[in-house]
Amino acid sequence: MRLFSFDVETYLITKRDKAPKPVCCSWWDGQHEPFLTKPDDDRTLALWSDPDTHFVGQNINYDLVVTMRWCPWLIPHIMQALDDGRVWDTQIREQLL
Repeated sequence: MRLFSFDVETYLITKRDKAPKPVCCSWWDGQHEPFLTKPDDDRTLALWSDPDTHFVGQNINYDLVVTMRWCPWLIPHIMQALDDGRVWDTQIREQLL
C-alpha cells in the first residue's frame, strides 16, 4: 500500500463558481519530496488508477469534486478508489472524533 496526501489548488472561488478550475495537485507520501502535478498530467492519472494507492486530505471531498468536474476521465478511477475505501478525509475524521 502507498499513501499520499492529496490537495488541489484552484483559481479563486466565486459566487458563480464554487468549484473553479484546478491549477495544480500537490502530493506527498511522507517520505520523499512533495511534488506538484497538473490535474490532467499522466502522473495524476497513474496515481488515481493504481489500486494500491490510498489518498488522504483535509476536506478531500471538495478536491475530488473539482478534479472530477474538470478532468472527467479521472471519474472512474476516483470512484473506484472511493468504492475500495482508499480515500480518507481528515476533516470528517476530526468531526467524528
